[in-house]
Amino acid sequence: MSNVIKAEWFKLRKDLSFRTLLLCIAAAAIVYPLLVIMDHTAGEPEVTSLEFMQNVLAGNAYVLKFSAALLAGFFISSEYSTGVMKCIASSGNSRIRLFTAKLLVFTVGTALLALTLPVVATAVMVIANGDAGSLPLPFVLRALGFTVLYAAGFAGIAALFSTLLTDSGKSIGFLFILFLLADSLLAGAGGFIPFIGTLYDYSIFKLVNNVPIMERSGGQLSAMVVVPVVWFLMFGALGILAFRKKEIK
Repeated sequence: MSNVIKAEWFKLRKDLSFRTLLLCIAAAAIVYPLLVIMDHTAGEPEVTSLEFMQNVLAGNAYVLKFSAALLAGFFISSEYSTGVMKCIASSGNSRIRLFTAKLLVFTVGTALLALTLPVVATAVMVIANGDAGSLPLPFVLRALGFTVLYAAGFAGIAALFSTLLTDSGKSIGFLFILFLLADSLLAGAGGFIPFIGTLYDYSIFKLVNNVPIMERSGGQLSAMVVVPVVWFLMFGALGILAFRKKEIK
Protein backbone atom coordinates (compact mmCIF):
# COMPACT_ATOMS: atom_id res chain seq x y z
CA MET A 1 0.00 0.00 0.00
CA SER A 2 2.80 2.42 0.87
CA ASN A 3 4.40 1.90 -2.55
CA VAL A 4 1.11 2.71 -4.29
CA ILE A 5 0.72 5.88 -2.22
CA LYS A 6 4.32 6.90 -3.00
CA ALA A 7 3.67 6.39 -6.71
CA GLU A 8 0.52 8.53 -6.57
CA TRP A 9 2.31 11.21 -4.57
CA PHE A 10 5.10 11.28 -7.16
CA LYS A 11 2.52 11.74 -9.92
CA LEU A 12 0.80 14.54 -8.02
CA ARG A 13 4.07 16.42 -7.45
CA LYS A 14 4.88 16.17 -11.16
CA ASP A 15 1.35 16.93 -12.31
CA LEU A 16 1.37 20.15 -14.36
CA SER A 17 -2.25 21.01 -13.53
CA PHE A 18 -1.57 20.76 -9.80
CA ARG A 19 1.53 22.95 -10.05
CA THR A 20 -0.30 25.49 -12.19
CA LEU A 21 -3.25 25.67 -9.80
CA LEU A 22 -0.92 26.04 -6.83
CA LEU A 23 1.05 28.85 -8.48
CA CYS A 24 -2.09 30.69 -9.63
CA ILE A 25 -3.70 30.56 -6.18
CA ALA A 26 -0.42 31.60 -4.52
CA ALA A 27 -0.08 34.54 -6.92
CA ALA A 28 -3.66 35.64 -6.21
CA ALA A 29 -3.00 35.26 -2.49
CA ILE A 30 -0.09 37.70 -2.74
CA VAL A 31 -1.83 40.23 -4.99
CA TYR A 32 -5.16 40.37 -3.13
CA PRO A 33 -3.88 41.72 0.23
CA LEU A 34 -1.71 44.23 -1.62
CA LEU A 35 -4.81 45.55 -3.39
CA VAL A 36 -6.62 45.78 -0.05
CA ILE A 37 -3.67 47.71 1.42
CA MET A 38 -3.70 50.09 -1.55
CA ASP A 39 -7.40 50.75 -0.97
CA HIS A 40 -6.65 51.67 2.64
CA THR A 41 -3.99 54.16 1.60
CA ALA A 42 -6.59 55.71 -0.72
CA GLY A 43 -8.88 56.44 2.23
CA GLU A 44 -10.73 53.16 2.86
CA PRO A 45 -11.10 52.09 6.53
CA GLU A 46 -8.24 49.94 7.78
CA VAL A 47 -8.89 46.22 8.10
CA THR A 48 -7.20 44.16 10.79
CA SER A 49 -5.48 40.90 9.90
CA LEU A 50 -8.22 39.00 11.73
CA GLU A 51 -11.00 40.65 9.71
CA PHE A 52 -9.02 40.10 6.55
CA MET A 53 -8.51 36.40 7.31
CA GLN A 54 -12.22 35.94 7.96
CA ASN A 55 -13.04 37.58 4.61
CA VAL A 56 -10.50 35.39 2.83
CA LEU A 57 -11.87 32.24 4.47
CA ALA A 58 -15.39 33.17 3.33
CA GLY A 59 -14.25 33.42 -0.30
CA ASN A 60 -11.96 30.42 0.02
CA ALA A 61 -14.98 28.09 0.01
CA TYR A 62 -15.24 28.68 -3.75
CA VAL A 63 -11.50 28.18 -4.25
CA LEU A 64 -11.79 24.90 -2.35
CA LYS A 65 -14.68 23.64 -4.48
CA PHE A 66 -13.22 24.67 -7.83
CA SER A 67 -9.77 23.33 -6.94
CA ALA A 68 -11.28 19.95 -6.09
CA ALA A 69 -13.22 19.92 -9.38
CA LEU A 70 -10.25 20.94 -11.55
CA LEU A 71 -7.75 18.64 -9.88
CA ALA A 72 -10.17 15.71 -10.05
CA GLY A 73 -10.59 16.19 -13.79
CA PHE A 74 -6.87 16.41 -14.51
CA PHE A 75 -5.47 14.05 -11.86
CA ILE A 76 -8.11 11.30 -11.91
CA SER A 77 -10.35 11.42 -14.98
CA SER A 78 -7.57 12.13 -17.46
CA GLU A 79 -5.87 8.84 -16.54
CA TYR A 80 -8.77 6.92 -18.05
CA SER A 81 -8.56 8.64 -21.43
CA THR A 82 -4.75 8.39 -21.60
CA GLY A 83 -4.68 4.70 -20.74
CA VAL A 84 -2.71 5.20 -17.53
CA MET A 85 -5.54 3.85 -15.39
CA LYS A 86 -5.66 0.64 -17.43
CA CYS A 87 -1.96 0.06 -16.78
CA ILE A 88 -2.42 0.79 -13.08
CA ALA A 89 -5.41 -1.56 -12.79
CA SER A 90 -3.41 -4.40 -14.36
CA SER A 91 -0.43 -3.91 -12.04
CA GLY A 92 -1.50 -6.68 -9.67
CA ASN A 93 -2.67 -4.45 -6.82
CA SER A 94 -6.26 -4.72 -5.67
CA ARG A 95 -8.64 -2.05 -6.88
CA ILE A 96 -9.46 -1.11 -3.31
CA ARG A 97 -5.81 -0.28 -2.68
CA LEU A 98 -5.47 1.58 -5.95
CA PHE A 99 -8.50 3.78 -5.42
CA THR A 100 -7.74 4.38 -1.73
CA ALA A 101 -4.20 5.51 -2.56
CA LYS A 102 -5.48 7.75 -5.35
CA LEU A 103 -8.15 9.22 -3.06
CA LEU A 104 -5.74 9.89 -0.19
CA VAL A 105 -3.17 11.63 -2.39
CA PHE A 106 -5.87 13.55 -4.26
CA THR A 107 -7.28 14.70 -0.91
CA VAL A 108 -3.85 15.91 0.21
CA GLY A 109 -3.50 17.84 -3.05
CA THR A 110 -6.93 19.41 -2.65
CA ALA A 111 -6.15 20.36 0.95
CA LEU A 112 -2.87 22.02 -0.08
CA LEU A 113 -4.69 24.05 -2.72
CA ALA A 114 -7.41 25.01 -0.24
CA LEU A 115 -4.86 26.15 2.37
CA THR A 116 -2.76 28.26 0.01
CA LEU A 117 -5.05 31.28 -0.21
CA PRO A 118 -5.81 31.80 3.51
CA VAL A 119 -2.26 31.02 4.65
CA VAL A 120 -0.36 33.10 2.10
CA ALA A 121 -2.81 36.02 1.93
CA THR A 122 -3.06 36.31 5.72
CA ALA A 123 0.71 36.10 6.09
CA VAL A 124 1.16 38.98 3.63
CA MET A 125 -1.43 41.07 5.47
CA VAL A 126 0.15 40.36 8.86
CA ILE A 127 3.56 41.41 7.55
CA ALA A 128 2.07 44.59 6.09
CA ASN A 129 -0.03 45.49 9.16
CA GLY A 130 2.37 44.21 11.81
CA ASP A 131 -0.57 43.08 13.93
CA ALA A 132 0.04 39.36 14.34
CA GLY A 133 -1.34 39.73 17.88
CA SER A 134 -4.82 40.40 16.47
CA LEU A 135 -5.01 36.80 15.26
CA PRO A 136 -6.09 34.42 18.06
CA LEU A 137 -4.04 31.25 17.60
CA PRO A 138 -6.96 28.90 18.52
CA PHE A 139 -9.12 30.49 15.81
CA VAL A 140 -6.35 30.28 13.20
CA LEU A 141 -5.63 26.61 13.92
CA ARG A 142 -9.34 25.76 14.02
CA ALA A 143 -10.06 27.58 10.74
CA LEU A 144 -7.17 25.89 8.93
CA GLY A 145 -8.14 22.52 10.40
CA PHE A 146 -11.71 22.97 9.17
CA THR A 147 -10.35 23.96 5.76
CA VAL A 148 -8.52 20.63 5.55
CA LEU A 149 -11.58 18.67 6.71
CA TYR A 150 -13.93 20.29 4.19
CA ALA A 151 -11.34 19.92 1.45
CA ALA A 152 -11.42 16.19 2.23
CA GLY A 153 -15.22 16.15 2.09
CA PHE A 154 -15.34 17.79 -1.33
CA ALA A 155 -12.43 15.63 -2.51
CA GLY A 156 -14.46 12.51 -1.73
CA ILE A 157 -17.34 13.77 -3.88
CA ALA A 158 -15.02 14.85 -6.70
CA ALA A 159 -13.17 11.52 -6.69
CA LEU A 160 -16.42 9.56 -7.01
CA PHE A 161 -17.82 11.51 -9.97
CA SER A 162 -14.48 11.79 -11.77
CA THR A 163 -14.30 7.99 -11.58
CA LEU A 164 -17.83 7.58 -12.90
CA LEU A 165 -17.42 10.07 -15.76
CA THR A 166 -13.81 9.15 -16.76
CA ASP A 167 -13.46 12.25 -18.95
CA SER A 168 -11.69 15.33 -17.63
CA GLY A 169 -13.93 17.83 -19.44
CA LYS A 170 -17.16 16.13 -18.37
CA SER A 171 -15.91 15.70 -14.79
CA ILE A 172 -14.87 19.32 -14.40
CA GLY A 173 -18.07 20.65 -15.97
CA PHE A 174 -20.34 18.41 -13.91
CA LEU A 175 -18.52 19.12 -10.64
CA PHE A 176 -18.55 22.86 -11.28
CA ILE A 177 -22.32 22.77 -11.77
CA LEU A 178 -22.83 20.47 -8.78
CA PHE A 179 -20.73 22.55 -6.40
CA LEU A 180 -22.29 25.81 -7.59
CA LEU A 181 -25.95 24.73 -7.53
CA ALA A 182 -26.06 22.23 -4.66
CA ASP A 183 -26.49 24.99 -2.07
CA SER A 184 -29.49 26.65 -3.68
CA LEU A 185 -31.11 23.38 -4.82
CA LEU A 186 -30.89 21.69 -1.41
CA ALA A 187 -31.96 24.84 0.43
CA GLY A 188 -34.92 25.34 -1.92
CA ALA A 189 -36.04 21.71 -1.77
CA GLY A 190 -35.59 21.73 2.01
CA GLY A 191 -38.32 24.33 2.29
CA PHE A 192 -40.82 21.77 0.96
CA ILE A 193 -39.32 18.45 2.10
CA PRO A 194 -38.18 18.42 5.76
CA PHE A 195 -35.79 15.47 5.24
CA ILE A 196 -33.88 17.35 2.54
CA GLY A 197 -33.81 20.41 4.78
CA THR A 198 -32.22 18.36 7.56
CA LEU A 199 -29.79 16.82 5.08
CA TYR A 200 -28.79 20.28 3.90
CA ASP A 201 -28.29 21.51 7.47
CA TYR A 202 -25.77 18.72 8.01
CA SER A 203 -24.12 18.86 4.61
CA ILE A 204 -20.66 20.12 3.77
CA PHE A 205 -22.28 22.48 1.26
CA LYS A 206 -23.80 24.52 4.10
CA LEU A 207 -21.33 24.00 6.92
CA VAL A 208 -18.28 25.02 4.86
CA ASN A 209 -19.65 28.58 5.00
CA ASN A 210 -19.28 28.53 8.81
CA VAL A 211 -15.49 28.16 8.75
CA PRO A 212 -14.79 31.92 9.19
CA ILE A 213 -17.10 32.26 12.22
CA MET A 214 -15.18 32.65 15.49
CA GLU A 215 -17.79 31.89 18.13
CA ARG A 216 -19.37 28.45 17.92
CA SER A 217 -21.08 26.30 20.56
CA GLY A 218 -19.70 22.88 21.45
CA GLY A 219 -22.45 21.10 19.53
CA GLN A 220 -21.87 23.20 16.43
CA LEU A 221 -18.14 22.56 16.54
CA SER A 222 -18.76 18.83 16.87
CA ALA A 223 -21.06 18.87 13.85
CA MET A 224 -18.50 20.81 11.82
CA VAL A 225 -15.88 18.16 12.60
CA VAL A 226 -18.01 15.05 12.18
CA VAL A 227 -19.93 16.01 9.02
CA PRO A 228 -16.98 16.35 6.59
CA VAL A 229 -15.41 13.16 7.96
CA VAL A 230 -18.66 11.23 7.41
CA TRP A 231 -19.07 12.65 3.89
CA PHE A 232 -15.47 11.80 3.02
CA LEU A 233 -15.85 8.20 4.24
CA MET A 234 -19.27 7.79 2.61
CA PHE A 235 -18.25 9.07 -0.82
CA GLY A 236 -14.88 7.33 -0.54
CA ALA A 237 -16.70 4.01 -0.01
CA LEU A 238 -18.99 4.74 -2.96
CA GLY A 239 -15.93 5.55 -5.05
CA ILE A 240 -14.34 2.23 -4.16
CA LEU A 241 -17.53 0.37 -5.15
CA ALA A 242 -17.70 2.27 -8.44
CA PHE A 243 -14.03 1.64 -9.21
CA ARG A 244 -14.28 -2.09 -8.40
CA LYS A 245 -17.21 -2.58 -10.79
CA LYS A 246 -15.93 -0.29 -13.52
CA GLU A 247 -14.73 -1.70 -16.82
CA ILE A 248 -11.48 0.12 -17.59
CA LYS A 249 -10.66 0.35 -21.29
